[in-house]
Amino acid sequence: MDNDVKNGACLDERALFQDCTRLWGVEAQIHMLIEECAELIRAACHYGFRDLYEPSQYSNFIEELADVEIMCAQMRLYVGDKIVDEEKEIKLGRLLQRVAKECKKHQEGGTERVGENE
Repeated sequence: MDNDVKNGACLDERALFQDCTRLWGVEAQIHMLIEECAELIRAACHYGFRDLYEPSQYSNFIEELADVEIMCAQMRLYVGDKIVDEEKEIKLGRLLQRVAKECKKHQEGGTERVGENE
């Protein structure tokens, strides 16, 4: 499989994720998700709060972000796309409402961006 990935051949992520679950079990994959999320939090703290322009911090942040996306994709396959999509739509709707409210508040206050003149 490594050669297929290196040579740019199509990778069947769903099959790969199913193999991971069969090999190690759902519980182990949930623990891996927790570990990867913790590593992303740590990388985000180093990148976002300490040294935004340090190339190694940026690289580590990207690496951990990719790991979390992979684990989230595995969990999405396990619980089902439909239920995740439904919850995501609810969350996006709430976010849209908050953004619209903040934009309106800042336009009325004469600021163009959130955080400006605060």
